Amino acid sequence: PTPYHVLTADNRCVWSCGQGTQPDTTTNECVCQDGYYETGTDQFGRRVCTICPKPYHVVTSDNRCVWSCGQGTQPDTTTNECVCQDGYYETGTDQFG
Repeated sequence: PTPYHVLTADNRCVWSCGQGTQPDTTTNECVCQDGYYETGTDQFGRRVCTICPKPYHVVTSDNRCVWSCGQGTQPDTTTNECVCQDGYYETGTDQFG
């Protein structure tokens, strides 16, 4: 079914997902890749997703990018970085950097 499948020259049906998406064989839809959020559709009607700008790299269930700061840190909207909360000091990074 369109817009997610196309027929190749050798009569095979293959996925045709929009930018920033990937096939989900469970739902038979193209879904946003991890860390991406839906921004619309392309000229073929396919879902298009864009990467969340750093440090906003977590997408909520309602399709918003939100801050993802480590323990003891908070967002600084001036620098767009996570900074130590008052009374805390930097000791390193977590598994996410």
